[in-house]
Parts: sequence; structure tokens; C-alpha cells
Amino acid sequence: MATTDGMRLGDRKARRLSVLAVAAATVAALLSGAVAAATAPPASPVGGGAGSYLLTATNTGSTYAPTFTGNGYLGVRVPPAGQGYAAGTVPAQSEVAGFYAQPSGAPQQRANIPTWSTFTFSDGGQDFAPGVGTTTDWRQQLDLRTGAVTTTAVWTAPNGQVTDLRYVVATDRARANVATVALRLTPRWSGTANVTDLIDGTPADQTTEVAKGWDAGARQDWETVRTEGLGIVAGLASTVGLGAGIPSVSDTPVEDDSSTSVGQQLRSRSPKAGPTASPSTSA
Repeated sequence: MATTDGMRLGDRKARRLSVLAVAAATVAALLSGAVAAATAPPASPVGGGAGSYLLTATNTGSTYAPTFTGNGYLGVRVPPAGQGYAAGTVPAQSEVAGFYAQPSGAPQQRANIPTWSTFTFSDGGQDFAPGVGTTTDWRQQLDLRTGAVTTTAVWTAPNGQVTDLRYVVATDRARANVATVALRLTPRWSGTANVTDLIDGTPADQTTEVAKGWDAGARQDWETVRTEGLGIVAGLASTVGLGAGIPSVSDTPVEDDSSTSVGQQLRSRSPKAGPTASPSTSA
């Protein structure tokens, strides 16, 4: 976890040489809940009642845009998949305050950091996203009290297997440089669950990579990038924690030398599935 180096934000030379204040988004991605069938997540609360502070989307039609949340220092838009980067009219990008670039011949401008929220569940070689396979009961909610964005869905992958998914993305209001991505998945099948934790450099097009790496034993990966022109440096680190009841997990590094991305793929074998017609309720 990064700490401040005590530099002055107005010091142009320091900004060129040092990490911008605490510009390190420490992501704790949690694969929580048993990776087993015959359990189901509790229903998400529905907005609109007395005392409700929830904004709710139930479809991704023409009026939908990726939901924004932030803590004044870190900011992120959450796409329909509940996590990760997505292009589009309103792209789902990640930001940190004070992170600017000045490409050659261009004015100084805000620069994106690599997307830290990517925590992708895949089945049969296909990543979950509305529009891939069949998605039902999709809902995305912004809690105005906490800033947390919760996305829930029942996904039938192209191979016919059904999984209940619940993502929660939040930035920490007490620790400005910390954010979390929590995933609870409930497969209604037995087999191997695959989740990829990725620091995705795709939208960080005004930065260059300084360094990246991983520690499979600790389920960690990290990356440092520098902006064009101004040379402001930001570091990101991700640590995956496992919820109670998760079987043994294998961890494989994910790296593309041609891009500013780094990550890890986690695979866990779920136990024999129980009856899917009458799942019990998960606490």
C-alpha cells in the first residue's frame, strides 16, 4: 500500500519525479461466498421507498450511462458488467485527482489511470457481460449514502451454465487512495470457476509504463505509469482476498508485454452442485 512522500502538489519538479501524493489505488478484490451451487445471494434492495438513498437502473437502454462513483480523489465509472473498462459514448474510465498529461503539441489535460476495477468472471471461455449469452434480473444501484455501486444479475453463459453474480465497487471515504471490488458468485453447476483480476491499461492512453509485476503466492499484482509530457507518476496495486468456504485456488499471472496491463487469473473447483430448482438462501 502506497504512502505519501510528503511532496508539494504545486512543485512541478517533484510531480515529475515522484508518485503524486498517494496516487496508488490499492484494490482489494474479494471473491466472497462459497463457490458452490445450491446457494443464492439475498435480493438487492429496491430503491424508491421511504428513506431510500438508492438510484436504480434495471436496463441498459438509450438513457443508461455507466454509473460514476468516487471519493474526491479516486473516481470510476462502472459499466453494465459491474466492473472493468468499457468503451462507448460514455466510456467507463478511472481517474485520480491531479493526474495530468501534456502530449506533444497539445494543452495540458486530465489523464486516465489504468482501470483498477476489472475483476471478470468467465465461463466456457466467455466473459460475463450483458449481451453475452443471456442475462436476466440485471440491476445496477448507486447508494448515495456510501457511494457503493452494486450490480446483480443471473447469467446464462453461451455454454448453458447459469450463475448468480453480485458485484460491489466502492471507493473508501476514510482512506482516499483505497478502493474495493467485491464479487459474490453462485454457480448453479459444478466445475471450475474462473475470475481474472486485471489492472487494465487500455484506457490509459496518455501514459507510459514504468514497471509492473505480481506475486502469485500473495495474490497480488501492481503497476506504475507515467503521464506524457508532465511525467506525473501513479502506482496501482491489487490484492485478492478470498471469502470463507472458497476451495483451494490456483493463481496464474496474466501479462501482455505489448500493453500497460497486468493481472492474475484465479481458478477454483466448485463442489458437486446441489438441486438448482430449490436453492437455499445464503446469509
